Amino acid sequence: MKRELIVLSVFLFIIIYCANVFAALGLSPAIKNIDFSPNLKFEYTYTVEEDDSEKEIEIYAGGELAEYVSFDKTMLVGGGSFKVTVELPEEIKVPGKHRILIGVKEVPGDEESLIGTSLTVEAVIYVFVPYPGKYLEASISTSGDVNAGENVKFISNVNNLGKEDVVAGIGIDVYSASGEKIETLGLGDKDIKSQERKTYNTILKTEDYKPGPYRAELVVNYGEILRAETSFRIGGLFVNITNYTRELLSNKINKFSVGIESQWNSKLENIYAEVKVRDINLSFKTVSSELMPWERKSLEGYIDVGDFEGVYDAVISLNYAGIISEKEIEIKIVKETNLTLHVLLGVLVFAVVLVYFFLINRRKNDTKKK
Repeated sequence: MKRELIVLSVFLFIIIYCANVFAALGLSPAIKNIDFSPNLKFEYTYTVEEDDSEKEIEIYAGGELAEYVSFDKTMLVGGGSFKVTVELPEEIKVPGKHRILIGVKEVPGDEESLIGTSLTVEAVIYVFVPYPGKYLEASISTSGDVNAGENVKFISNVNNLGKEDVVAGIGIDVYSASGEKIETLGLGDKDIKSQERKTYNTILKTEDYKPGPYRAELVVNYGEILRAETSFRIGGLFVNITNYTRELLSNKINKFSVGIESQWNSKLENIYAEVKVRDINLSFKTVSSELMPWERKSLEGYIDVGDFEGVYDAVISLNYAGIISEKEIEIKIVKETNLTLHVLLGVLVFAVVLVYFFLINRRKNDTKKK
């Protein structure tokens, strides 16, 4: 009987669990942002989606400011909508971001109560309380990497999270990879009111810039200096040879790999390498491939070096977009090592040493007995 009950319980658990996995409970809107002001009152309407038209759904509030929340209803059946009213107090002493959680939870049926499963979904209302005095936050980003000669767009965000209005001097310093300042883009003085969020778009012209990585620093001066930074790359039409096979085996067909890296911010097609071993007049081509912007990959081909041995001069010629990039290299060709023979020799040497120490130890014992 107990065994049957256990099997039945497991079976019910699997059914209820699968039902919950494939069931859907939704709540929208997911996120709302509010700037605090004393005794602020606001309302939102939320929509609940539920697959089961007969499922009871409980509505609740959570988070740091849950005590200031009320609902026009606390239960739904099979989805629907409800209204949330928030009445904030005269003062919230702790500045920064505070959360109000608006949640909906399926009320489990008898079988679900037995197993203890139900779906819960929560949305959040962020209430931002300003900092005393002057307090700014800033960030900067770019529209992405570019090719040489194309413009870079900077997106600068400055948020006044303090209680006081400010006038801020804003500029963007551009640095090379070595840390040398190249130029400054001045945005001028900006008025930013309390709890105001400002976005500034700035264009950097790159005609005189060399390909490579760069760094941009946003500088905001409002009596204090606030900094934020981002990085970007300017691409040149060049594919770098980063690695290659350095050793080959004689009397064998060898796979040869050429590691490459694109320095271009656009797709390149039909890229292949030709490898020539000059002293022995051997050459081969790798299979062709394509490179996405800034991508790294390996090109592969095969070469039979016959019975040659030694170190030979060679050149890798990389072909792409009507350009040929070359790299002078050395390739070492060696005989293939017989691994089985080496293992047998190692075992033999170990056995000889073992026997030697055994005989020495036995001789010492015989001497002590005498």
